[in-house]
Amino acid sequence: MEDTSRLMHETGVLLGYGLANVINLLNPEAVIIGGGMSAAGERLLRSVRETVDEHALKLSASKCRILQAELGNRAGTLGVAAYALGRLKGEKVHCEPSE
Repeated sequence: MEDTSRLMHETGVLLGYGLANVINLLNPEAVIIGGGMSAAGERLLRSVRETVDEHALKLSASKCRILQAELGNRAGTLGVAAYALGRLKGEKVHCEPSE
């Protein structure tokens, strides 16, 4: 296995261990992987899903989808734009920034 593939696999396994614990504790319907890591796509998610399947409670793991974020690195920019537009329209904002 080449270095980058091995690194992706190891990262996916470590992330999978952490997500297995989260899935066991919270029983979510989905976990969405975003940010810079999401750019790795299936190279990363394959190892994550395999590790979750091996280490999470079977019932919880079978009902939880692990997905790649669709917005990628644009999520933050779009979120700020939506926040600003809402403020300009006078809409109540649910998450005020700290001052």
